[in-house]
Amino acid sequence: MGQPIHKIANRAVLLWKDLDDRIFSIKNPEKRLKALQSSRQEIIRRINSDYAKPWFAIDSSGESVEIEDLTYSECLRRLVNLMLDENFETWFKKDSLWQMEDLDAVVGRDPQRMNATRTEYHFDEHGLLPEYEDFINNLLSSHQGWAQACLSDEHVRFEDQPVKNPISAAFQPCHGDTVAVTYDEDKQPKNVELNSKALDGSAYTSISLKLVDKLRVLVTLQIDKECNSTNSSIVFEFAFNHQDQKHRLHEVTTSRDEMIKEFYSDIWEHERTFPSGIELGTEYYEKSITLSCQTVESFMSTITKSDLSPAGLVSTITRDKKPVVYVTSVFLIRGTFKSDEISTQLIDRYDISLPVTSLKLQALLRSRSWLKFTDSDEPLMGTTLRIKLRTEHKSRSVGHDLKVGGQVFQATEQGDVLNIEMQHVAMSQGKMVIAVRAYNSETSEKVLDATAEIEQGSTAYLFCGQGSQEKEMGLPLYNSNSAAKMIWDRGDKYFVDTYGKLSNTCVILYANKTLGFSLLDIVFRDPKTITIYFGGKRGRTIRSNYLQMTRKAICDGKEKMQPIIPGLTPTSKSYTFKEERGLLFSTQFAQPALTLMEIAEFEALKSHQVVQQDFKFAGHSLGEYAALAACTSFMTLENMLHLVFYRGLIMQNAMTRDGDGMTGFSMVALNPSKISRDMKQDFVREIIREIAEQSGLLLEIVNFNLEGQQYVCAGNLQALAILITTSDALSSLKSCQYTTSALKHLVAHHLTQSQDIPRPITLSRGVATIPLNGIDIPFHSTHLRAGIDTYRDYLKEKINESDIVPEEMVGKWIPNLVGVPFGTGRDFVERVVEVSGSQVLSEMLKGSDG
Repeated sequence: MGQPIHKIANRAVLLWKDLDDRIFSIKNPEKRLKALQSSRQEIIRRINSDYAKPWFAIDSSGESVEIEDLTYSECLRRLVNLMLDENFETWFKKDSLWQMEDLDAVVGRDPQRMNATRTEYHFDEHGLLPEYEDFINNLLSSHQGWAQACLSDEHVRFEDQPVKNPISAAFQPCHGDTVAVTYDEDKQPKNVELNSKALDGSAYTSISLKLVDKLRVLVTLQIDKECNSTNSSIVFEFAFNHQDQKHRLHEVTTSRDEMIKEFYSDIWEHERTFPSGIELGTEYYEKSITLSCQTVESFMSTITKSDLSPAGLVSTITRDKKPVVYVTSVFLIRGTFKSDEISTQLIDRYDISLPVTSLKLQALLRSRSWLKFTDSDEPLMGTTLRIKLRTEHKSRSVGHDLKVGGQVFQATEQGDVLNIEMQHVAMSQGKMVIAVRAYNSETSEKVLDATAEIEQGSTAYLFCGQGSQEKEMGLPLYNSNSAAKMIWDRGDKYFVDTYGKLSNTCVILYANKTLGFSLLDIVFRDPKTITIYFGGKRGRTIRSNYLQMTRKAICDGKEKMQPIIPGLTPTSKSYTFKEERGLLFSTQFAQPALTLMEIAEFEALKSHQVVQQDFKFAGHSLGEYAALAACTSFMTLENMLHLVFYRGLIMQNAMTRDGDGMTGFSMVALNPSKISRDMKQDFVREIIREIAEQSGLLLEIVNFNLEGQQYVCAGNLQALAILITTSDALSSLKSCQYTTSALKHLVAHHLTQSQDIPRPITLSRGVATIPLNGIDIPFHSTHLRAGIDTYRDYLKEKINESDIVPEEMVGKWIPNLVGVPFGTGRDFVERVVEVSGSQVLSEMLKGSDG
């Protein structure tokens, strides 16, 4: 590189020195190349064994060869062009120091192959501060609470937006600082202080973190009293929520901007006494020192270009075209340029004196187009030109050519009376868009025109379950909203394409008998029967689609898979679905129809921009499928419709039906507060248990929707009828009469009376009960437990773990099972295990313990 440099004498540097002496010192290129060729094999051997840049031509066996001896694959493996030629010195020495910063870049990670420069280190390694993360982990290793969140979390929430954690950025101990942690009686941190050294050498608390009420964190910043005699400080407040996995801290400081303004005003505007003779513009010079070799070697900082001079403006006051006063304005706080086009500086250069000492120079100056003389005939020879240079824009627009169009508003003065109008004009992602206009009350001139977006109260979206379906549901929205119509049409197309469609061939063969069904037709017309025909190639494909939907069954003591739809075989010519109440009340059609309708409703809300960004969502039973499909992205619309169609078929065909298609089961909603405001949940359970035991029929509480007000019961129609009449009878008694003995006699009486109810039993509303008409399956009851394994296996097949985005569910989705926001932490999983008894999750928890 041409200059002396100190290096550690390892093998690489000794090779460098040897080549300097023998090869690189030869200045004649031809002689140098000849010397290089004569030592060729030795040089190749030594750079392969001792240097960071090995010889290029190495074959697959590791032998040094010529490049023409390499195969294409061997050549590609080497990748680096390292041929020995007249530029060998450049290749050998260029960029030779970077390997000492990255040993992985050296062959075999051999430190002897690299150039290591001599450096000095003036500090005790044991006295250095540890890395920040290690320091915090050691400081709070056993506490994962508020203090650890303050000092370790990468982001906090500020005004509903994630921002970089300002607490950890401020809490940066320096050499000589101390950190004090105070613990409460439970050995939990209650206060963390960073104590720094003031300019006078005393200690002061520069930042303190304090937990208040176990939910609030106060962060106090204080400046050195030498900077401000009033000991100015500022306090920020954060809310702490350990359940929020993403942002445990949320800044809730009140009057934040005003407080910051007062803090800096107190620092900047506080009266100070300056020594006499010192002005703001006084320049200070340090005492002179004598440079020595030792001072130069101990200078550790890297000298770089610094161009952070204060921005300023120089104004010139003239009289008779002669400058008399220069006014210099200096601004310590500099603004930012929005465009490079307007940020070019106008720079006045130093004056240049140019003596014209020859006719050649005179001719050269005269020939320059950019140099104009007032008197072109005046000779320049023997004169001295004084040149003042100025750098400015090459092409600059002229002010009087600028045309500006737009409204001009008159300034509003203090004391003016304004009329302000605010109008709700739109919605944007769940926020109200407000148009604001202000007018001068005297002149009626508009002085303000603005828009504002106002966040609404938190909204949760609840999706209904089966039993809420009705004929023509969603029809008004289908006809009025394009987003809803698109969802309906897309879902209907899926069913027509997957389970059959009408073709010209089919019309000829089957005389307008369709091969499939339209979900829109079932919803808007509610037919009692539809027949699916399986003729032709397309029909066979449709039949295969139905046959592929199977469930586990026990036949002759052996488990095997059989089609869900009873009676359907590979040779079936057609299949008829029928329901006397209308197919919309048949579970296999009700479930996809309701799911599609609710997704369409939600898309309509989104199209109007009324859906908030951070909303919570839940669904009752089947509605949970619609909620997940509408509010997350883990499953496509078509896959979700296929899933709920399969679910409906499983449930529809899990029940034994009589000749009229009746199952003898249903569901009823019970409101105990209508019986008595004092009725407790335990007594409700006792009523259900007593009816089930005395009748020997199925009756269970399957949904605990609202404590004391809504419980959904599933069971046999006779048991549900007994529940309705027993509840009516209890409502006429006083709460003091609600005893176990009285309940037993009451249930026995109504059990006897239920024998005389005409069959089939039709349930009617009672004082505290509402039958869920249209449901003939005891959903969520133990009666359906046999189909759980089949359905679980089907879900495992259809749901891909990679498609799930936790951020779309955590803290937002409220599952039926536990009634609290979904989470991925251990506490949530343990709660699910406690409620469900899931063996799969239990094993997962045991695995995490190991």
